[in-house]
Amino acid sequence: MEPLSAVLKDNVDSWAIKINRTTGKKLGLKSKDIVEVFNRDRGESKYYRVILDGRVRKDEAHINRLSAQLSGATNGDALDIISAEEVSAEEVVLKVEMEGREREELLEVVREINENGGEEVHRFFGEKQPVFNHGAKIYWDERGISLTVAKVSPFPYAVYTPNTKVKVSVTSPFNGILMVDVSGSMYFNYIPNSPGLMKLSGDPIISKLMEDPKYEMLEETVRSVENDKEILRIHAAITAVLLYFSEKAERELSERVALITYSSQAKSAAYKYKGKIRYWLQIGAAGVETTEQYKEMLIKMLFAYIPKESNKPTNGVNAFEELDKLLTLMEKDSKKRMPTMIIILSDGEFNGWKGSFAKTEDVLEVSEAIVNFVKERFPPSRGVIINAVYIGDTPEQLEEIPEGEEADRLIKKKERAQIAIDTLKRITEITNGQLIIPKEFKELAKFYEGAAQSLIFDLGTTDKEVVPEDESDEDFEDEFDEDFEDEEFEEEDFDQF
Repeated sequence: MEPLSAVLKDNVDSWAIKINRTTGKKLGLKSKDIVEVFNRDRGESKYYRVILDGRVRKDEAHINRLSAQLSGATNGDALDIISAEEVSAEEVVLKVEMEGREREELLEVVREINENGGEEVHRFFGEKQPVFNHGAKIYWDERGISLTVAKVSPFPYAVYTPNTKVKVSVTSPFNGILMVDVSGSMYFNYIPNSPGLMKLSGDPIISKLMEDPKYEMLEETVRSVENDKEILRIHAAITAVLLYFSEKAERELSERVALITYSSQAKSAAYKYKGKIRYWLQIGAAGVETTEQYKEMLIKMLFAYIPKESNKPTNGVNAFEELDKLLTLMEKDSKKRMPTMIIILSDGEFNGWKGSFAKTEDVLEVSEAIVNFVKERFPPSRGVIINAVYIGDTPEQLEEIPEGEEADRLIKKKERAQIAIDTLKRITEITNGQLIIPKEFKELAKFYEGAAQSLIFDLGTTDKEVVPEDESDEDFEDEFDEDFEDEEFEEEDFDQF
């Protein structure tokens, strides 16, 4: 069959394609079928849900003007329509924009959706049953929101179901606070690495600082990351933070970046104290005018607060109390409220001052106190999301316990690993964040790079059946006949998780 000619229209939604009813029947299609549309002129495919419409000419195919233009398509392109399998979406990450409204309003809308379990967004998708293509726009006119598909699994397309996990990515400016474990185990345990995958020494600022004896630890980190099959956990943590700093600096936004290092005590590297509190880790403050200056300052800050040797737990300031103080200072110092993403990196239990000699009930008591503190001080209304990264041994890795003297120690280690993971998971769930457990260094690095770019609200799934009962073709077609204003689209890489 000859290809159909593309006609760009405003009254077709971005996940649908309209073709003539007779033409559709010749192709063996009916309304709501999924089709692959191959653009001969562009040499690429997109996926759509078919609408059969007798008003469309037999040699034409009507597609959404904006989504077509975003992919480079134009009027008259030759389109081949091929029947495709209906693939269910496991997960979709959506970038959110709001036309003509303040970012704070956007965040309030997303937060509201997030706090009610995401049922509203699932209801919306259930009614529309969209086909997700990377980069395509979906309009939620009731909310005045434009959703851009940033990532879909499985690739390259998938269809919404009630079991689809939805993540909403807010790309407005946000502050970042990194909490990094510097306890003793970080200095003598390892994480698998892929040598040659990362060339940190190619960065001119890192290269310059490596020549300074004060930054010997930076040189050790770079050498290990570039050459070794296993790297110390502390070197993995340093590199992850370096990548986060680099990505934040490149955004050139008025975002603040803070660092807390902890064993059980904590040190804040966010503020200088000279008579009065002054924030200094942001472009445009304290003589930091360029991306390069900002990035160099961040790196210097990192090595000022990362100890060169093992930092054993002592009876000091609780890390989460320090986090609360720091966030409070940031909020007071801010002229305009920004959301905050906190990332906790840990390789084991929160021991308290007794360290590895603590009894299990003591560790559980500390963990419960931390969870209760986070519940009290970091409610969703505060605009904070806490993500956690666990790079310690997992219970699965400690499954085979040998007999003898070593058995008791390993049983205790397995027990403590489970407590640590459970504690971090509970902390993240309170603020609708996520816990990741990377098996290799490259997964850790990818997470920190991506986390510097966008704030994720995880809407999960809903238990309610939201897919409507069968409708007539005519009712389905009418859904797509609404006009929407064109909107600017910013091309960004969101393949982050």
